[in-house]
Amino acid sequence: MRRIGRCGLLLLVLTLPGPARGQVELAWKWKEGDKFYVRTVTRVRQTLVVEDTRAERIPANDRQVRQEFEHTVLLSYTVRKVNKDGSAEVVQKIERDPIVKDEKEKVEKKDVLLGPPAGKVGAGAELVLHVTPRGEVTRVEGQDKLLERLAGTETSKRESIRAALSEDSLKKSATQALGFLPEGKVKGGATWTRTAGLNLGALGSLRVESRYTYEGKGDDNDRITFTSRVKDYQPYTRDDRSGRGGSLDTQVVRSAPWPWPAAELTGAGAGSVTFDTRAGRLVKASSTLKLDGALTLKHVTALYRTRLTQEQTTETTVMDKLPEK
Repeated sequence: MRRIGRCGLLLLVLTLPGPARGQVELAWKWKEGDKFYVRTVTRVRQTLVVEDTRAERIPANDRQVRQEFEHTVLLSYTVRKVNKDGSAEVVQKIERDPIVKDEKEKVEKKDVLLGPPAGKVGAGAELVLHVTPRGEVTRVEGQDKLLERLAGTETSKRESIRAALSEDSLKKSATQALGFLPEGKVKGGATWTRTAGLNLGALGSLRVESRYTYEGKGDDNDRITFTSRVKDYQPYTRDDRSGRGGSLDTQVVRSAPWPWPAAELTGAGAGSVTFDTRAGRLVKASSTLKLDGALTLKHVTALYRTRLTQEQTTETTVMDKLPEK
């Protein structure tokens, strides 16, 4: 479950202020040679209750698994080239190894999924994104080299992240991060919707619909707020009968190689984005998403009824200089 939100790519949002009759056009405005840093901190609190499997369930025998962790990633973005039509080539680089901090155990370690293979340094891994003015990523370069750098010859690790690093997956992930801006010019109070995917690792995936509202200009910056809700949930369905694991403990929560034959998951959230209009750059962004559901886990021939509650908060900050820590 600590893979939540990590395969996806995070970019920044720029805004071009151009008031015309009270309207503003929000669009990507890349500047060739420009470089900035993006730090994203994701915090997850999760409770999974596994009900007593006896015919006459005894609630006191239910098992509860709690997780609370924080994931931090620091990336840089360099605009390599800007085309006449406003599209650009943007180089995304991992500046430091992503860190996972277990809040319950008070343990901090490198990300086992995005981190480098043994004996290597993950910092320096790059992707080149070809981005349209509206934030659509039409092409990605460098995924094969990134896979080699992150996984090396570790077969299991390569297989676990190969799908996430396919060009199609990377384009969708990057477009979901970039392509939420409205078409044309807007004025204060204007609303629009965008749909994005969220990978839940062992639990499957879901589609989240967000409704954005342009709040207009504040004291120094423009502000966009949004509300989100789960539109569609697809549980993990791989029918792996290898018998790995053998007990319902935290290993089930983290890797769960078994399918969920019955699952319902709902959720809602909210967030905001703040821009520095003069610099044309994102200052910060934050969001919260709460999930609640009932899932049935199938392991070999046994069925386990579970209840899940989860709260995920994300904070993003854009900086001109590489922070010391």
